[in-house]
Amino acid sequence: MPKETFGGDDEGGAAPAEQKRKLDLSRFSKGQDMNIREVFWEVASAYASGENPSAELAKLSNERIALTRVAIGAVGSPSPLHGRLTPNRIAACALMMMLDAGWEDCFVEMLEECERREPQRNAVVGGLKRLCAEKEYSERAIASLRAMLRSRDNSPTALRYLGGMKSPGLVREMKRELIIFARGDIGENQLNAIALLSMLGKDEDVLRTMALLLSHWDESARKAAAAVLLKAKGEEASAAAKRRLEKETDPEVRAMLQKVAKG
Repeated sequence: MPKETFGGDDEGGAAPAEQKRKLDLSRFSKGQDMNIREVFWEVASAYASGENPSAELAKLSNERIALTRVAIGAVGSPSPLHGRLTPNRIAACALMMMLDAGWEDCFVEMLEECERREPQRNAVVGGLKRLCAEKEYSERAIASLRAMLRSRDNSPTALRYLGGMKSPGLVREMKRELIIFARGDIGENQLNAIALLSMLGKDEDVLRTMALLLSHWDESARKAAAAVLLKAKGEEASAAAKRRLEKETDPEVRAMLQKVAKG
């Protein structure tokens, strides 16, 4: 994936180059007087200027939950004192901090909490896109999303974020897991997985999965699968639709299958 920089605004406007700075947290005490908000903005500003402050992050392990909560609030309500850091950029810096420090629990908490509010969710989607485009972070970001996808508790959130990112490349990375959801889950998770797999066009594994789902007991799943086959077209899709037509009872699904069968 191509590497992106953090020098400009989210809308693409060119911003003055930021001078690299060395993160120094020595002025913050480790006692009750530590201002965790100031610490977060120091860390975020360091990332925004191109620094990787991993060594300093090791000193903040005990404050990681508080830092995560500040990050969540900052994404929803950016500080006027740090106007050059847009919500997308704040989210990206916070997620880089969590990946560099190995705070997997914080990564999950941030995604879970921000998913509940659209502006914050959109900012985190933008931040994840940045990370997945960065050579230094893409592998770890994808691994963290995959771990969420494999977790029973976190998989719905991961599926929704993947849907928001709209990245066929990322969907291909997660194809195996998504096929498991499409075949074995029900309801929202299943439908979200089918929608994601539809980005892969005429992928053979996806088409076979959709052909199998035409026999699913839930008409919503059959309808979603038929929509993928209708978009893909081709002989395999047509043959699957013809096999199912004789048994299909739902009028809407049947009408879609007739279109698919025509090729």
